[in-house]
Amino acid sequence: MLKMLFQKLKLPKVQMSLALIAIYLSAFGQLPFEQYLYVLVVSLGSTMLFDLVLSYARTRKLFIPHAAMVTGMILTLLVDPSLPWYKITTIAFIAMAAKNFVRINNKHIFNPAATGLLAGNFIFGSNIAWWGSSFHYSNTFSIQTLILYIILLSPLYISAYRMRKYYSILSFLAIYTAITIFSFGNLSINTLFIAVLNPTLLFFSSVMLPEPLTSPHERNKQLLFGFSVAALNFILILNIVAGNIFIPDPLIVSLLIANIIFFKK
Repeated sequence: MLKMLFQKLKLPKVQMSLALIAIYLSAFGQLPFEQYLYVLVVSLGSTMLFDLVLSYARTRKLFIPHAAMVTGMILTLLVDPSLPWYKITTIAFIAMAAKNFVRINNKHIFNPAATGLLAGNFIFGSNIAWWGSSFHYSNTFSIQTLILYIILLSPLYISAYRMRKYYSILSFLAIYTAITIFSFGNLSINTLFIAVLNPTLLFFSSVMLPEPLTSPHERNKQLLFGFSVAALNFILILNIVAGNIFIPDPLIVSLLIANIIFFKK
């Protein structure tokens, strides 16, 4: 039994779930306690339940939904915690439906959490809140801030080291930072900190960008993938500012577009 537990703990999906749980725990106090607990129970519970049901409908097999736990924790940390339960469960259902049925050659095309969150915005007008990561940023250094950033960056061990997706992460962060500096018109320590220490950006690049089945594995494709998401995000922001389009979250939309471009059958 103990040996089986240790084997499970070695799985990247289980380790990612634990890292996301740590981020969730670090956000304690950011919401009223009832709401803090509510968003976890509804998001995580409905995501895992829907994955079990939909996966069984597709394969006629039951399994431990490790991937659904990762998606459920992402939804917990990103969904608007003020949404009523039926809206959160709908977002979770769409995420798991996309994972199980929007597939080619037994491989899902889109990042499940991003799909559910974007669909939730279009259906309900709900914001993608990023509440579980956005509070980490601080203009002043302290031990508490350092600990919070270490926890926030803990998924990098899984996505960059265990899954070897560091090329896509680094290329995305490098291009995003370069574009941010270019947009501000000057290179300064403050501008660099704003770009590099943006907690939403760090969470996105270490957790959502390198999702195993919807992002490339080869080095060159990883570099292009990270570059493309950063460039698409910049293009979308320019068009939003110009009033040409309305997109609720350019990062999420850029990721889903890149999922299509780099999908390998």
